[in-house]
Amino acid sequence: MKDIEVDSESSESEIDENDPLAPQLHYIRRQKQLEREKKRSNKWVIKALKMGPCLRKIETFGKYLLILGVLGVLLYLSSDKLTEFNK
Repeated sequence: MKDIEVDSESSESEIDENDPLAPQLHYIRRQKQLEREKKRSNKWVIKALKMGPCLRKIETFGKYLLILGVLGVLLYLSSDKLTEFNK
């Protein structure tokens, strides 16, 4: 059987009505459209899309906090060695 390739961006007018596979192509296109709509209507997907920018800010804040923590520990350890050296 032929492999059926459907371009998601092509419009329905591009399907030749005389083609014997036209009903199958319409069905495949409609199924893909329904899947996209189902994903968009999922309440968890909507919440995740709304939380995306906030989570990115939290992630960058966490990275900066981690870097500052490591630098603080290194500074603390080096200051301990400096006080021993000055004695």
